[in-house]
Amino acid sequence: MAGDAVRAAVTTLPAFETAHLTVTPVTMNDVDALRDVWSEPDVRRYLFDDEPVSRARADEIIRAALARVDVRLGLWVLRERGSGAVVGAAGLQPAADVARYAPELGGITEIVVALATGAWG
Repeated sequence: MAGDAVRAAVTTLPAFETAHLTVTPVTMNDVDALRDVWSEPDVRRYLFDDEPVSRARADEIIRAALARVDVRLGLWVLRERGSGAVVGAAGLQPAADVARYAPELGGITEIVVALATGAWG
């Protein structure tokens, strides 16, 4: 997506607040903060098969999420209210990996959540 198209697409996803979090659609400005969360050993163990998450991989994930916004799928950044510190991400994405193991589940949507270990509990 070109820069203007990405900005326009992002505005179609809602932003909201909870008692503890500010939840906003992901942007390319979030690459480094999310890479830091995704690189924590206990986070990547569950979401990335314990593989290191490079900046290029984080960039790829965010670009893919932005490309899905038009079908109301995407990725939201979770920030602590008050401090604004990024503590994770949550999103909806096609469950492409599931179809490899269970073809009858092809086309389903999965929920993905990654929380920095400091936000667990």
